[in-house]
Formats: sequence, C-alpha cells, structure tokens
Amino acid sequence: KKTPCCQLIIDLLETPPSVQALKGCHTEADLQAAIDEYRTTHAENDKALGNIVDMDARMKTIDLQQALFEAYEDGSPSATEHMSNLKSHATQQTDRLGRTIKTVMNKYSTTDPGRYAHVADIVNFKSDIDQVTPQKYQSQSIERQVEALLLKAAWKEELFQTMIHGVVDTFNKATSINDVCSSYKFEEEEKKSFTEGNTELRPQTFYLEDDSKSIVRAKFGPPKSADRAVVKMEDGSTLRDLNRVSLEFEDPLVLGLMYRVIQKQFKVTSVKNKFLQTKYTQPPDLHINAALPNFDPSSDPWIVEIQLLFRDILTVKKELHKFYGIVRAETPEEVLANPAFIAGVREKVEGDAAIKTVREAAEKEKKKRDEEILALKKELTELKEQQGAGVALPAPPLLE
Repeated sequence: KKTPCCQLIIDLLETPPSVQALKGCHTEADLQAAIDEYRTTHAENDKALGNIVDMDARMKTIDLQQALFEAYEDGSPSATEHMSNLKSHATQQTDRLGRTIKTVMNKYSTTDPGRYAHVADIVNFKSDIDQVTPQKYQSQSIERQVEALLLKAAWKEELFQTMIHGVVDTFNKATSINDVCSSYKFEEEEKKSFTEGNTELRPQTFYLEDDSKSIVRAKFGPPKSADRAVVKMEDGSTLRDLNRVSLEFEDPLVLGLMYRVIQKQFKVTSVKNKFLQTKYTQPPDLHINAALPNFDPSSDPWIVEIQLLFRDILTVKKELHKFYGIVRAETPEEVLANPAFIAGVREKVEGDAAIKTVREAAEKEKKKRDEEILALKKELTELKEQQGAGVALPAPPLLE
C-alpha cells in the first residue's frame, strides 16, 4: 500500500516462489530476494539440463568401444587396457552426470521444501516377501524357470497396467488434493499431512507439461529378454522387475501422495528411497517392489516394480544409463554385446555433415515445390485466358 508494486507483482506471476518462501517475506526487498533465488535455482537447472548430452564424450565412447572390439576380435592382450580406458572414461561421465543430478535435485528440494518433505520423509523398507518360481519348475534348469516366470509375467501385465492406469487417471482428473485423498479413503490425519499449508494440486512452481493438466505420466517397461533374465538368476538375483513401470512427476508433493496411494492399492514389499543419496551414484528415484492383489490365497504373490521419479531426473537418467552400463560391466563381452551410442549415433553426433545433408535435401524439396507452384500458376493463368476466350474448361485437378 505504501509503494507502487506493479513490476514486483508481474515478477511474482512470472516466477512464483514457494508459499513457504513467501510466508517469510515482510518487505518489498524480501519479495525481490525470494524471486531472485527462484530464478537463480531454475536458471542453474536449465543450464545443467542443456549440458546433459556431451557429443564429444559420446564420440569418445564410440571410439573406445571400437578399439576394444578390434583388440578383442584379434585376441590381443591390449583388450584389457582398452577395457580399462573405456571404464575410466565412463566413470568420468557418470561423475559429471552425478554433479548434474545434484544441480537438478536442488530445484526440487529448495523450490518448496515443504512439498519436498513428502519425498524426503519416505523411509527405506524391505520385507521377506520375494518373487517365487512356480513350484513345478523350481527343480528344473534356470532357463526353464525363466521361461515359466516370463510366461506368468505376460499374464499379469494386463492387471498391472489396468491398476496403474486407474491410479494415473484419478490423479490427472483430480482438481484438488482432497479429491485424491477421498478417492482412496485417506484417514483424516493422513489427509491433513498433505492438505495442511498448501492445498494446491497444480501450483505454478511445478508443472509437468505446458498446456496440460497432467501431473503424472506412466511409462511401462518392455518385456525383459530371456537372456538377461537368465544372467540375473545365475547371479543369484530374483526377478522382481518382469512387470515394471516408471511414473514421472514434477511436483514432489504429488510424488509423495502417489506413494501413499500405492501403499493402499498394492502390498508394498520393499522401498528404496534413492533421493536420500548423499552422493548421486545412481539416478535418484523411489524404487518400489509390490505384490499385485492375489485372488487365489493358495498361490504365491506376484511382485512388480514401480519407480517414481522427477521429469528432469528422467532426462539425465537416459544419458547416464549408457555410461553406467559400461562402469558396471565386468567383461568386454558385456560391453560389446550392447555397445553404447552405436546405433545411428555417429551420423547424429558428427552434426555438421548430417545437418548439411538434411538442409540440402530440404532446399531441394523446397525448390521442387516452388517449381510445381509456378507451373500451377502458369496453368491457372492459361485456363483463365481460355475461359475469357469462351473455351470449355476441363474439370479442375484435385490439389493437395
């Protein structure tokens, strides 16, 4: 009331700080400081996202893999050295992307600490319930056990997807947090923990997509290959990820709310909160294993995998996954069986030549279209002249 604040109000609308940050503002200077902090955090995040794909690092990875392949094919002892160089390079890149993740996570944890608390407060948990091979196949070979498990997973996929789509649709159609809580019969105290303070379901500070009301997206994983499943079982792992989904969020509160709903819809058997890492050696997410509803009490529970993660983290994860696979590999065969960045990448990475080719093709196409348009105009002019001379005209052609 004491000073004109028009520009400050415009700034607030364009870059809104969190409700918690605004509560601590008592002067115009406080408001400006809150706005500046918000802008700085998001600018750093955007810069970090822009640096995720390092084309030079990709090309070096391809070259190191090529050198490893040639040495491996020739049976040369230098394959060991090439493998070491490749893993060293991949480790450097995972460290670089780990630092990127730290910058990106800063946006989620500091933009509105109150909403992020719903993620940070989730504790790790593991029960004794695990995936079990159907009894009939337990004494048979690992290959036969895997075959039976993959078959069962195929039958369970429809139920799994139906349940996940139902939850996602409920969230995306909800107009308030109360809507979600009511849909899943939250107790009053449980509901209060999500609605107290900031009850907005779609605050301006967090939006998943432009021009969309969606607050969560689901992406189901493809069926696991039999070869990969056999390797995991030979290593002593159980196959808890034969049915899997990644749920993508932008708002930490919505992610935390989704976890509570999953607890109500499934029997959660384990939770690993990777957001709590002090150093990000893996992409942070909420890694959940849960049992599908069991309509036959005499049968073993069927375990699925559900990952909850933030949109920008998913962007980093896609790049990190390639390097992490190399770091984790113990033999040249593991790398060479699925080389990183090989498929179609060299053309993309060597950008200038590829872009030049595309531009030349586009210019050639444009020239062709221009010539067609000129020909059509000329034909139209001739038709008009004929019409003026009283000549009967043919039926006009259909033009795209």
